[in-house]
Amino acid sequence: MNTFESVETSNSSGNLWRLGMGVVAGGLMFVGETPAQAASIVSESFESSPSSLFGTFSSYAYSQNYTSPNIPPAAGLRYYTGDAAATTTKSATVGITDANGGIPVATIDGGLGVFSLSAYFTTYRAQNDWSSVTVQFLDGSAAALGSPVSIGGFDFVSTLPLGPGTNYPDEKDWGLDSAGGSVPAGARSATVTILTTRLGGTAGDGYTDKLQFDVSQVPEPSTYVLTLTGLAALAGLAWRRRRVA
Repeated sequence: MNTFESVETSNSSGNLWRLGMGVVAGGLMFVGETPAQAASIVSESFESSPSSLFGTFSSYAYSQNYTSPNIPPAAGLRYYTGDAAATTTKSATVGITDANGGIPVATIDGGLGVFSLSAYFTTYRAQNDWSSVTVQFLDGSAAALGSPVSIGGFDFVSTLPLGPGTNYPDEKDWGLDSAGGSVPAGARSATVTILTTRLGGTAGDGYTDKLQFDVSQVPEPSTYVLTLTGLAALAGLAWRRRRVA
């Protein structure tokens, strides 16, 4: 069963704040027009190493039963985990314009580009080793634009419930964390980084799977209304949703 923990939204400057409320019917409703189909920039399921984006990485099989049987829907056979080092970092810089399978430059510079970022996370039992995924947008000169957006991390993983275990009675459930918002004007690429931190033991057991990063186009601001449990906002929106699976 999925439960929503929180919703965060922002103003045009991109500053996030949290709304202490639930999400109704998916949270966002566009009136009159709908966003174009999302362009998938990163879709990584960590089935085999090396990855075309993240290079060589360590992974475990779901059949090894290091986590609760409550695994992500339509999961493959394997999932990402950090190495034996105290921290493990894997990064990839990807284009987000139509030249790289993304959206038109004019859409981005006109303030009509949006992105969504999501991944599943868990850890080994109650050890709370964790992984996070961060996206930093870059301009044409590879200079950072705006603040990075992150999902996962210790605060998310440590609150995941303990599920029924196959090997142990305290194996952790998997949880989905997601974020989204406006693509900064001038952005041409983005760096996607997986950071894993080991808090105990000899392995970096911050588990991650089904990493997805998409960009898409929304209608002109005058043609849509954002509805969120009775709240309305206009252009420059960004949203953040967390849910535990």
